[in-house]
Amino acid sequence: MRLPLIRNVDLMILLIIFLFLLIYGCQGEDYAGEFFSYPPNTTTDSINLEYLGRFIITQKEKIPLTRKAHKNVVISIQKNADKKYYLSDKLQFYSAYIDAVIEWKQFDKLDIILYEAGNEFADDDYNRQLIIKGPNQLIHLKYTYDVKANKFIRKE
Repeated sequence: MRLPLIRNVDLMILLIIFLFLLIYGCQGEDYAGEFFSYPPNTTTDSINLEYLGRFIITQKEKIPLTRKAHKNVVISIQKNADKKYYLSDKLQFYSAYIDAVIEWKQFDKLDIILYEAGNEFADDDYNRQLIIKGPNQLIHLKYTYDVKANKFIRKE
């Protein structure tokens, strides 16, 4: 039994799809981050989890995330039941690795401190200085829940 040959048109379509995926699907960004949740003391895989928060750092430059470069930070919160976003905030920094201290004890108040954390394994002067001097605070974000808007609003 002979298998049907692929026509030239089919081959061309497959090649175009492959090139499209190669070009647009591999716009590689390095990323890191962490999850946080509400109510307090619930884990991200807990049955009692009501809200799931994400703190994600991305960078397009092809250098380690620990090196000083342009970084994008996305902070978001979704309700576990309906997957609706109650917070979606985007920030940009030129910094070394970014870490966060997240405090969310009361539902209507969320505090996030973003800071540059030195990394002893990053072989550069900037990280060595951060280790000696200590973390460098980038921003202190304060969010409150707005009942009318049904979302978290950043307080300036």
